[in-house]
Amino acid sequence: MENNQDVQEVLNTLSNSISANESFAASIAKAAEAVVAMDASHFAKQQQKDHEQLQRIAAQHQQEIQQEQQQQEQQQQQEQQLEQQLEQQLEQQLQQEKQQQQQIEQLQQAEQLQQVEQLQQAEQLQQQEQAQALVTEQDPTAALQAAVIQDEQHQQVLQHIATAAAEAGSTLATVPITASPQPPAKAAVGSPEWHKIRRDNHKEVERRRRENINDGINDIAKIIPSCDKNKGSILREAVKYIKAVLAENERLTGELAAATTAKHEIERYLLEKSVAEATIHSLNVQYEQMKREYEELRQKMDESEGGPSSKKQRTE
Repeated sequence: MENNQDVQEVLNTLSNSISANESFAASIAKAAEAVVAMDASHFAKQQQKDHEQLQRIAAQHQQEIQQEQQQQEQQQQQEQQLEQQLEQQLEQQLQQEKQQQQQIEQLQQAEQLQQVEQLQQAEQLQQQEQAQALVTEQDPTAALQAAVIQDEQHQQVLQHIATAAAEAGSTLATVPITASPQPPAKAAVGSPEWHKIRRDNHKEVERRRRENINDGINDIAKIIPSCDKNKGSILREAVKYIKAVLAENERLTGELAAATTAKHEIERYLLEKSVAEATIHSLNVQYEQMKREYEELRQKMDESEGGPSSKKQRTE
């Protein structure tokens, strides 16, 4: 009887401990399920927020890409138009230069012809003077007549030369040509001409520097959208545009950092969820194992007591 009472106490103790373990395991399971449910709902909400934020960022990035593409297309169109205008201007300049060259050649030919005619007329006058000198020696009256004839011929030649010069001058007035400057002689150091050359060189360098600055400002004006032609406004708009680009870059960098942080948070929630699921699974395994051990021990105790009658007595 004492042994049976001891066994009964052991069984009761085991039963109480198993019941306590079952209730503890159930409470742990419920708590774990509640934690998992809370984490799952929080994770779902956070994931939805992150997804919406990523969608907004992607939409903004897409809009910025489209705007950049449109700006690039506009710049390409402007560059093509400028290239076409430059080509047209170059063609016009080439045509004008060809026309000027042809006119210059024609003028040079006319001048050469005039010079030849003048030389021929001068030779004729010289021959006439020589003939007049011979005639004067022989017959003074004939010499006087020859002098009158020579004077008339000389006046005709002068009139012809004046007419040709007037025609050449009118032709030159209608031709837009520029005379090529002759290379200046090397001036002495310290002379006024030397100082003048230095000033001219300095002015040329300054002019080129200003042209480079103007070209750079014009290039900036092509890049900046809806920009005026005033240099000051171009530079101000360029500063504003650069500041806006830097601010947008900083904003996008911040959004990228926020998205990266959200990604790390999502990964952490997923890891915590997997750890909680593993803990719940381990507790369930331990609970099932303890339950099997309890049933086996109870079955052995029933068999050792001699069947179901002792079990009934024990329960009474």
